[in-house]
Formats: sequence, structure tokens, C-alpha cells
Amino acid sequence: MLLSNAIVLARMASRVAGEGGGGGGFLVVDAEDVPFWSFWWFVDAGISCLLVLFAGIMSGLTLGL
Repeated sequence: MLLSNAIVLARMASRVAGEGGGGGGFLVVDAEDVPFWSFWWFVDAGISCLLVLFAGIMSGLTLGL
């Protein structure tokens, strides 16, 4: 049962707005969203790295507790 739920969730998450039936999906992919190697690309990448590191720190603290 869990595998079928994971497959359905992955299909829903990968659906692009405007494709398929049912009014599209909730994940919109735009090739011109943030230009690669621009200032805002580095800001987004830096924030993403900080959030991943923060999640790892919180996970380690939870295990230590």
C-alpha cells in the first residue's frame, strides 16, 4: 500500500501545470525562473544549503536529546 501511495504522490508532484487532465498540477516549472549563475541563483542556493545544514543540526540535537 505504501509503494502505491508513493507512486501516486510522485506522479502528482511531477505534473506540470497545463499538461495532462484535471486542470494541471501544482508544480510549475519555468525555464526562465532564475537565470543560472545570477546573483539570485546564488542567494537561492545559499539559502537552500543553510536550510539543509540547519535541518542536519536539528536532527543531530534531537538524537542527542
